[in-house]
Amino acid sequence: PENWERNQTRRDAILGNMLAEKMIDQAQYDEAIATPVNETTVIISEPKNGCLYATAAKFFCDYVLRNVPNLEALGATPEERKANFALGGYDIYTTIDLDQNNLAEQLLVAQTPPTETRFALGSAVSTIQVGTGRIVVMAQNKTYDNRDAAAGGGDPSTTSVNYNTDANYGGSSGFQPGSAYKLFTLIDWLEKGHGLNEQVDGNQKTYTPSMLKAKCAPNGSNYAVKNDGGGNRGRLSVSAATAGSVNAAFYSMASKLDLCDIRDAATRMGVARADGDPLNTFPSIVLGTDEVSPLSMANAYATVANNGVLCTPIAVDRVVTAEGEELPGQTSTCEQVIGPEIAHAAGKALQGVMRGGTGAASNPNDGTPLIGKTGTADAFHTWILSASTKVSSAVWVGNISGQQSLRRISVAGGQAATARHRIMKPLQAALDQGIGAGATAFPEPPRSLVNGTGQAVPQLAGQTQDAAKKLVESLGFDFAVGATVASEVPAGRVVSSDPGGGALVSKGSLITVTVSDGSLAVTMPNVVGQRFDQAAGTLGGSGFDVGKVAINYVASDPKETCTVTGSNPAAGAATSKAASITLTVNGGELVPGRDPDCS
Repeated sequence: PENWERNQTRRDAILGNMLAEKMIDQAQYDEAIATPVNETTVIISEPKNGCLYATAAKFFCDYVLRNVPNLEALGATPEERKANFALGGYDIYTTIDLDQNNLAEQLLVAQTPPTETRFALGSAVSTIQVGTGRIVVMAQNKTYDNRDAAAGGGDPSTTSVNYNTDANYGGSSGFQPGSAYKLFTLIDWLEKGHGLNEQVDGNQKTYTPSMLKAKCAPNGSNYAVKNDGGGNRGRLSVSAATAGSVNAAFYSMASKLDLCDIRDAATRMGVARADGDPLNTFPSIVLGTDEVSPLSMANAYATVANNGVLCTPIAVDRVVTAEGEELPGQTSTCEQVIGPEIAHAAGKALQGVMRGGTGAASNPNDGTPLIGKTGTADAFHTWILSASTKVSSAVWVGNISGQQSLRRISVAGGQAATARHRIMKPLQAALDQGIGAGATAFPEPPRSLVNGTGQAVPQLAGQTQDAAKKLVESLGFDFAVGATVASEVPAGRVVSSDPGGGALVSKGSLITVTVSDGSLAVTMPNVVGQRFDQAAGTLGGSGFDVGKVAINYVASDPKETCTVTGSNPAAGAATSKAASITLTVNGGELVPGRDPDCS
C-alpha cells in the first residue's frame, strides 16, 4: 500500500504517452485514468515464473535457463537467443527423466539430510545417457531457493548453488574427486603402450621432482605418497591396483609417464576445473586434487563406456514456438577422444572396481555389467562413479565448506563416508530397470593392452651377479644389488629378485637382486649305517639343527634296531643348514602306537 500512490503516478504518465502515440483513444484513456490504484484494484498473486516455482527438478530448471544462450534454435548469437527467449511463448522439452530425478532427490535427502547442522553437508547426483550426452538426472540434497534471507530465503537446507555443475552454469567452484581421478593416469598408461597385467610398486615412498616428470610445468618439490590406511602393498598388477585403488601403485605408474599428459587425458575427456581455471600439473593431481564438477566426471566415465567417444552434455531435446513451430534443441558434439581399444582396456580394469573392489558396495548385482571408481579426498569429499553401456552416474557426498572428516561422523544412521554407496546402489538399480535397461557387456580389450609393453622378469636364482646383470639389462631392465642374506646358495650368487621371476613389468623397471653369503650351504653327510645317536652327532657337527630332524621308523632286523637305513636329502646332496632332514631308522619289531627309544 505504501507504493500505490507512486504506482498511480507512473501509470498515469504511461497512459498519457500511449494516448499521445495513438496506441489508445480518448475514451480508453478516460476509462483507465479513472481507475483507482488501491485495495479495490490491486490483487497480489503468488508468482509462478522462474525455477523457484517449478514443481520438480528445480536445479536442472536453473541449469536449462543458464543454457539459453547456447540454444541455437533461438537465434544466431547468444544475445539474440536471450532476447527472443525473454519474449516468452516457448515450450522447452528437456532431457530430464523426472522419475529417476525424483528418486535421486529422495535418496539424497534420506541419506544426507539437508537439515544437518553439525557441518555443511552436501551431496549431488549427475547422470548422463551414454552416447548422447543427454542429462537425465541432476539432483542434490538441498532445496532450490534463489532468494536472499531478506526475501524469505536463506534457510540452511536451501541454496541456489547447483553442486552438479561448473561455476559459470550456477554451480560451485567444484570438489576434489580423489581417486576417481585415477582414471586419467590409467588412460595415459594404456596410451603409452603399457598393460593391465604389468606389475607396479604398491609401497609408500617419497617421489623427487626427477621421478615425477611434468614437461609443461616442471615440478620443484618432493611428494610423499601414502596408501589409504597406510601400509605397503608390495608389487601388484595395474588391474589389482585399480580395483583396490592403491595410491602408491598409481604413482609408480605416473613415474613412467608425464603429469602433463595425465592432465591432457582428463581435458580430452571433458574434465575441467569447475572455477574455469586450467587443470593443474602438481604431483598431487594423480589423486585428484583439482576441484571439478560431478557432471564432468560422470561424462568422463560415459566416454569410457562409449568406446572412447566424448559427447558434450545437453539439457534440451527440442523447442516449440508460440506458433507451434518445432525447433531443434541442443546438439551434442561427439568426438573420439581416446582410442576404442584404450577405452575397452580401461573398462576392463574399472569392472574390477565394481565386482569386488572399492566400488562393490554400490553394485546392485542385477546382472548389468558396470564400470566405476571410488574417490575420497582427505575424507572431506567422497565419490562413486558407476556406468553401464547405457548411463553414467556420479554421486558426490562431502563438505560444502569446511573440513569435517566423513569417516568420523554418522548421518542418517550410517557412516557419512559410505553414504555414497547407499545412494548409488538403489539409484543404479532403478536406472538399470528404466532408462538404462538393455545395457550390454563391455568389449574385451586386445591382448596387447592386457600385457602391454611388459616383459617377464627372468628367473635369476643361482646365477652369478655378473650373469644376472647381463641378462636383466639385455631385456631392457635396470639392475641393482640389494641385501646380502644367509642362504644355501653359493656365496655371491643370486638368491631372489624383486620383482620376482615371471612378474610382468615395464621395460626400464628396476630389478633388485638379493645375494647369498653362502653361510647355509652344506653337503649332506652320509649317516646310513650309523646308530641314530651317532647320526645326530654327525648332523649337528655339519651345522644342522638336530632338534628338527624327523624320524621315519620302519620294521626290520631287531638286532639292528636304531640303525639309520636312509636319509632325505640323500648323502652327498647339496642342501641348506636350514633344510628339513628326515632319517629312516630301523625300529626292530615295531609295536603299534609305540616307537622305539633311539634317542
